[in-house]
Amino acid sequence: MSSAADALPGLPHVTEHLTIRQVPGEGIIVLERTAVPFPESDVARDEVFAEFVAVLRELPRADLDMIIDSRRSRGRNDAAFERIQHKYRRDIFTAFRSASVVLASVVGRMQVERYEREGGATDYGHFSDVDEAIDALRRSRGEGGIESAG
Repeated sequence: MSSAADALPGLPHVTEHLTIRQVPGEGIIVLERTAVPFPESDVARDEVFAEFVAVLRELPRADLDMIIDSRRSRGRNDAAFERIQHKYRRDIFTAFRSASVVLASVVGRMQVERYEREGGATDYGHFSDVDEAIDALRRSRGEGGIESAG
């Protein structure tokens, strides 16, 4: 019998925009954004999101925690980006056991908190470091939730 802590097929998944990897020996995946901006074209941006959502759908998400590390990406809240976020937000977040976000700025945290208020996403743990998020996930197992840092 396998568990989410076993090596997950298809990972790591690496593109110019992001890497999806498993924390070795754990039921935790990290989706790390690169510094490469998402395409400006709606069609091209949609293709990028559809590709990584397809990878996520192949994972046993109900048994996995997800950490999104967005520190290297430039923040966006323009209308085109908001549309694509809205379209894929549920597909990205809702099936995972929990989701945490690693952010580089207060502005980024405010944007994520707005997403939480608007719905379509779970309550995230907010962190400034991936290792800190992983440690919080480890502590939270059996304790009823992730406690954000700061």
